[in-house]
Amino acid sequence: MSDDTWRLIDSGLCEPAYTGAADEAIARARAAGEVPTTLHLYTRRQPTISMGYFEKVEESVNLPLCRRDGVFILRRVSGGSAIYTDTGQIIYAVIGHAGEFPYSKQESYRKICSAIIRGLSRLGIKADFKPINDVQIGGKKVSGSAQMRKWGVLLQHGTLILNLDREKMFSYLRVSSDKLEKQGIEVPQERVTSLSEATGRTYSRDAVVEALRFGFEEEFGVSIIPGELTEHEKSEIERLIREKYGNDEWNYRR
Repeated sequence: MSDDTWRLIDSGLCEPAYTGAADEAIARARAAGEVPTTLHLYTRRQPTISMGYFEKVEESVNLPLCRRDGVFILRRVSGGSAIYTDTGQIIYAVIGHAGEFPYSKQESYRKICSAIIRGLSRLGIKADFKPINDVQIGGKKVSGSAQMRKWGVLLQHGTLILNLDREKMFSYLRVSSDKLEKQGIEVPQERVTSLSEATGRTYSRDAVVEALRFGFEEEFGVSIIPGELTEHEKSEIERLIREKYGNDEWNYRR
């Protein structure tokens, strides 16, 4: 593929460990020049806490409740805060050479979030960017993101909330009082919304996927063509699940 053509990988509904492994395998393949810039979309089959690289599980997660309810703990390669994900969210990852995104970290967040905003506008939804890394509707967060720059590659991944169970989300997460104070809110539930809640409409996953594809194409001036993982990426995913993302040693590390 040429530089103005990206690959779309839609993994659909998949296991939590697979999602972390796939994002890293694609990033490594892109670093080696084996694959084009890729937009990877997926939904986690199992309720999951996605941990920031530097976070401590016991400080960020209600672990007894997560264990009781079978919530998977997955540590990602990017920083940021712990988030709760389930089948009500689409997760995106943009993976390309860092040179393709010649922006500061803040500007790359703005650029990629602008692609999401363009996609939502295709669905008739007005959204806006809230620095550092959020997309919001009516002043409430509907998409957050985190970023890694390594191996000469930029990997930004984040969520887009289609449907939201607030009680469940915030029963599993521990949100520090310092973070709430910085954000100027007293109750974290107040800050979050979903597409269905914000608009009073239900959106199919397929419609949202197509809208996101359009948004990234328009924002970056590229064509995004559905593709497949290479055999090498598939074998790397298997290895990374076995050695990393499927292991408590990585996911729960202190």
